[in-house]
Formats: sequence, C-alpha cells, structure tokens
Amino acid sequence: MKKIAISLATAALMASSAQATTFEHIVTKCGLGPQMFENSQTMAVVSNVLFGLYSMTTTTSQMASGSCKNVKVAMFVAQSHDNLELEIAKGQGEYLDTLSELSNKSVETLRAEYATVLKSNNLDTMNKQQKISKLFDIATN
Repeated sequence: MKKIAISLATAALMASSAQATTFEHIVTKCGLGPQMFENSQTMAVVSNVLFGLYSMTTTTSQMASGSCKNVKVAMFVAQSHDNLELEIAKGQGEYLDTLSELSNKSVETLRAEYATVLKSNNLDTMNKQQKISKLFDIATN
C-alpha cells in the first residue's frame, strides 16, 4: 500500500497538465481527496489512497460529469499492475479477465495493444508509474 501511495503521489507531482482521460487526472481530481485538499494535489492523492477505492467510486457528482468515469480501471490497474503484466504475458488469469470486463475490451485486444506498446516503448527504462499509465491508457482508449 505504501508503494502505491508513493507512486500515486509521484504521479500527482508530475501531472502538470492532466487531461480528463488520463490516469493522473483520476488520481488527482476524483474522489474525496481533492474535495478535502483543494490546494494540495499530493494530499488529495494520498487521502484517496488511504480512503481507497470506496472514496474514489462514491463521489456521484464527479462520476456524473464523466471526467472521472474510469476511476475503477485506474485503481484496479494501480493495485494489480504486477499481476496484470504476468497474466498479459500468459494470456489468461483472473486479473486480466477483470481488466477485460472493466475496460469492455477482449483479452486478445488488451494483449495485442500491450504488445504494440512493448514494441514501441522500452519498458525496461520506464518506472512503475509510467508502466501503470501505459496500461491504463490501453484499457481506456
């Protein structure tokens, strides 16, 4: 949990021009955190991590606006990234099936798009936050 909080806090600091569909937007603008800490992105992210998925998915006014519609995908990818990478490589697994359901994309489509990212980006040089963002982009675009 501490690793996720640190990763998300890092994302908040790096997200200077987040768009509505990015992972960074979701962790910095959605949930209870931004409502409690309007002037501190870092505190907003940390509080969202501490309050968990419940806080991120129960703020109905934000969800209705559409800018936070991928909160469940963002939280799932952040919390399950290591397992997702393994299962994408294997082509099967519970985490991959769940991501498929959340993203409304087939397992085959997710695997193909991830393979494209692997070919075009050097994942070995990316930090975990960057990998999470890439996987989130695949699932939501």
